[in-house]
Order: sequence, then C-alpha cells, then structure tokens
Amino acid sequence: MPSNKIAFIKRASFSNTNDSVLEALLREFPDHHIEVLDITNLIPNPSLKFRILSHLHAYKEFGRLLVTGREQMNGVGGCQIRTRYYFGTLNSKIQQYLAKDSYRFTFQTQSLFDASIPSTPHFVYTDHAERGCLNFPDFKKSDLFPAAWLDREATIYHNAARVFTMSDIVRRCLIEDYGCSPEKVVSVGVGYNAPPQEDTPRNIDRYANRNILFVGRDWQYKGGPQLVEAFRRVSQIQPEAQLTIVGCSPLLNLRNCNVAGRVPVSQVGHFYKRASVFCLPTRREAFGIPFIEAFTHRLPVVAPRFGAIPEFVRDGETGYLVEPDNTEQLVDRLCDLLNNPRKAEQFGENGYRLVQEKYNWRTVGAKMRENIERVLQSR
Repeated sequence: MPSNKIAFIKRASFSNTNDSVLEALLREFPDHHIEVLDITNLIPNPSLKFRILSHLHAYKEFGRLLVTGREQMNGVGGCQIRTRYYFGTLNSKIQQYLAKDSYRFTFQTQSLFDASIPSTPHFVYTDHAERGCLNFPDFKKSDLFPAAWLDREATIYHNAARVFTMSDIVRRCLIEDYGCSPEKVVSVGVGYNAPPQEDTPRNIDRYANRNILFVGRDWQYKGGPQLVEAFRRVSQIQPEAQLTIVGCSPLLNLRNCNVAGRVPVSQVGHFYKRASVFCLPTRREAFGIPFIEAFTHRLPVVAPRFGAIPEFVRDGETGYLVEPDNTEQLVDRLCDLLNNPRKAEQFGENGYRLVQEKYNWRTVGAKMRENIERVLQSR
C-alpha cells in the first residue's frame, strides 16, 4: 500500500510564500500527512571548520561577485549555500533525514538545494532561475553566477518529476536555457500572502486620496531611489500627493512621505487599503507578489516592463507598464492615475478580477494536485 506521507522541504519563509504553499498542499491532499523539513535546521550550529570551509569555497567560486558587492555571503539566495561544499553537505543531510521513512512524494520550494531521493517522485516549486536574470535591466552575462552553480542548479530541475513555476517566462527559461522537456515544466502561478482587509474601501474617495504605496524590503533593487526621484516631480505637479514606504526604512527628507518600515505580513494590508496607486519600479524581480497583493486590494499598479511582470500588469487594463529607469514615463503614469480616480478604480477592479480568476492559492494548489496525481498514476 502506498505511503500517505508527503515530505515538504523548505528554507525559512520564502517571503511568506512557504506557509501559503503548505496550506495549499494540506487542502489538496487532505488524506495525507505532510511532514515539514526546514533545511535551516539541518545545520543549526555549524562547526568552526564548516564555517571556515564554506567561506573559503564561497570566495573561491563567487569571489568576484562578493568583492564587487553584486552578491552577499548569506541572506536570501546568498553565495554560501550555492557552493559545491555547502550544496553537497546540505543535500547529503536532506537525504539522510528523508531516508528514515517512506513518502508518496517529496516537494520542495525554491531552487537552492536538491531534495530528491531515489524511487520517490519529487516536485519543485520555484519563482526564479539564475539564467532568467538576463531579463533584468542592465544585467550582463558576466553578472551570472559561475557555470559550476548553473550546472548544480540544472540538476535540481532534471531530478524532479515536475517543476512548477510561478510564471510563464521562468517556464520558458527552464525549457530553452536548462534543457528541461516541455511536459516536465508547468506554470501554475502564485497567490497573495498579505491577506486583503475586509473593510477595504470601494468608493471613489479612496482613489482621490493620491497616496502612492511602495512595498519592498530591498530599497535599492526594488527601485526605491527611482520612485523618490519621480515622486519629487509628481509633488511639483500635484502638491497633495503622498508616498508611503513599507518594508524598508530609507533615510529620506521628503515632504508628504511616510516611511513605515518593516511590519508583520498580517498588517501590510492596512497600507494597501489606504493607498490610491501601487508603484514598485523594481530592477530585480523573480516574480513580484506585491503586485498581486495590490490587485487583491483593488489597486491600480505602475510597474517596469520586464520579466514576469507583463504577464499580470496588463498595460492600460490593470495598470501601466513603464520602461525600467524611465523617470519621465513613471511621472506621467503616476500623475495620470492620481488625476483620474475613475480610471484608477477601474484598473483596480480589473486587477482584482484577474486575481480571483488566476492568481490565488486555490487555483495554484489545484493545478499542482492535477499534475502531481498524473505523475503518481503513471508510476
């Protein structure tokens, strides 16, 4: 009789996405027991020898990127976990942990480790592939991680029975740049993590408040400086305009600007519901879940045209797309929405309908279950 256990392997919170994915799997496989393994617990107190060796390997393999500041040693997707030494050690510990039991299938989020084990169907859910960075503004081929990591990353995808991606563009990347077969890679989308507020205003006054919202943790990569430059010019045209910054705490001397900083995900919705327009002129974006969250709060969006963003920010329908680093376009589109509350409201409603139809965890979970069951039945 097949096991009714599922191993769910994750790394920390994955920007609060892991909890949502786990809930989706619990909902779609109610007769199964899901065992959660957070890989950060496999090496909780690394020895001095391990720390020294992992740092040496990081500088050996990623030295140029570390020295230039392009990448960090640790942090989200840092260099250390991607080294041959750390990657191999971690994968070995994962296999040792999973060998103690039998599972109907294993499921991992992100492509930073390989949790596949022999004779057990394995599934990966990811928002990003390293070669996809070439779609980012001003990103050069020389900025990619070394070929040794790209080879290790490819093994993660090839060892999986299915790879689920958040976007169509990452699916194409895995097929065209990593040699995955088209039937192996399935774009299932993503849902929102900041829950919508039940009392979100639906009257026109909300869009007439002229409050621009930014939500992001990395001020530089998320385009914070570009937005400040644009907002200074917007303020000259519309002195009543406001800017609210959530997720980070840049030091700014800017009139009508509220820097809220880091807040719990459960409270982010309070800022969405008070906003008139959502703007994130990001320059590095694997997917862009904050845009989806803005749609759940019926907000129009102004966003850069690259990566997965044009898949859901539909120009002139759910918001506006601008060319990356084009301040004039950013100012023009922001002013257009601030000046036209009815248009902002309509764009927000269009985005809300899109989320209800496609970008929600129930839809994502159902697509995953359908493909997982297909693989299990074929075995």
